[in-house]
Amino acid sequence: MSIGPLILLGLSYTTYAVVLWGSLPYMVEAHTLGTAFGICTTFQNLGTVIAPPIIGYIQRVTYNKTTFGYFWVEVFFIFVAVLALMFNLGVYVWDRKKRDNLLQSQNPMQEFEKYTTKR
Repeated sequence: MSIGPLILLGLSYTTYAVVLWGSLPYMVEAHTLGTAFGICTTFQNLGTVIAPPIIGYIQRVTYNKTTFGYFWVEVFFIFVAVLALMFNLGVYVWDRKKRDNLLQSQNPMQEFEKYTTKR
């Protein structure tokens, strides 16, 4: 049955969306928040448009040459996951260096208000 993986995919996407949209106000200044949401939406939609043709191409080119079925498609997804992990680590390092570990703070709103009033 394919219902289990689809449920996991839906839960993963829901978690991703909550974390993505919830972290933007902590990462950008208030006057640039609308632009940040717009850029985030653009990249999200761009991935939705570009990824399916790439996956279809990989499957079409490698299906007859290997006996692994969707092996190279899974390699593509692993590559995308590693790329996302690298971006995540980059944001974490940036937060530690530039914002004094704001995203891991016990009182993030109080800490964030310090940065908005300083500027």
